[in-house]
Amino acid sequence: MTLGKLIISIAVLIGILLFNKTNPKVFKVILLGFILSFISSFFDKDFIIDVSFLTFGFLTLSFLIYVIDNKQWLSSIIVVFPLLSFIFKSQHWPYASEIQTLMIVLIIAYVIALNNLKNYKNQISILTILVAYSISEVLRFVNYLISVN
Repeated sequence: MTLGKLIISIAVLIGILLFNKTNPKVFKVILLGFILSFISSFFDKDFIIDVSFLTFGFLTLSFLIYVIDNKQWLSSIIVVFPLLSFIFKSQHWPYASEIQTLMIVLIIAYVIALNNLKNYKNQISILTILVAYSISEVLRFVNYLISVN
């Protein structure tokens, strides 16, 4: 298991622990989808891994639409970078590594959300999983930079 998967595993465990405190039901469905998507990524079948990856992107897009519709701007900042990373990686577009670098912004936004936990208590489980994904992407990029030099 890589360091990135370990970080995401911890975030998924936090998400599972916070499942009962997550409201509305839309958030529970998205959280459950993230949990199942992560668990299915451990299977050795390419099709299941692809479905897991696409499910992650769809759920991230769904969550982004919900938070923008409800004018929750800090949450939308946190969600937009993993979604951009997903799109750039799935389409093999250039500048994906720059998006990985920009994920530091959402880590800072997550710390701000933690300071205002009362306002984000329903979303914190989903945001934790997205930030863990972002941290794993930043670590992957740093490992790439170290291996190049």
